Amino acid sequence: MTPTRRRRALAAAGVLAAVAVPVQPAGATFSDPAAATASFTAAVLAPPTNLTLGLCVTGFTANWTATTSTWRTGYEVQWKKSTSGTWTNSATTNDTSHAISGLSLLTTYNVRVRAYFGANWKSTFAGPVSVFCTL
Repeated sequence: MTPTRRRRALAAAGVLAAVAVPVQPAGATFSDPAAATASFTAAVLAPPTNLTLGLCVTGFTANWTATTSTWRTGYEVQWKKSTSGTWTNSATTNDTSHAISGLSLLTTYNVRVRAYFGANWKSTFAGPVSVFCTL
């Protein structure tokens, strides 16, 4: 499928909006591969929406609305204590919810989730959303 036909098919499926994707002649290389990757990712991989968290005692469930992108392998869920700078990869899942457990009482946690396609294509994150684990 040619790039033009691929863009038309994605637009018809509602996956591709007006997005500029760098195009170069056959055999040429992108002068800025990061720009090409960012353009492709923005064109085909939208983040999930409506990230919400359940009540927390020593764990909670994160819920979100599926991405509108048809090119999606699954979702990556990350969490951290609100005072920490380091995110923990909790899971990759095909579901639109994920339970996180083993947390500390009287602590605030942040959660974020993004869609991914294969090993290298990842959407922007939905969130972070905060939850306080109480008694």
